[in-house]
Amino acid sequence: MFTEDARNWVTAFGAAQEQVAVQTNAVTRPMLMNARGSTEAAEALQACFDIY
Repeated sequence: MFTEDARNWVTAFGAAQEQVAVQTNAVTRPMLMNARGSTEAAEALQACFDIY
C-alpha cells in the first residue's frame, strides 16, 4: 500500500535534527520545516506502515 519513497521519507523525517527540506513540483525551492517533534511523528507514521 505504501511506496518505498514514503517509507524513506519517514525514516529521514525521524532522523532530522533541525530542519526537513521537502521538494515538490508545486514550488521551485524546497520547503524547509522545523524538525521539532519529528521523532514522535515518524514513530506514529511508521506504526501505520507496520499495520498495513
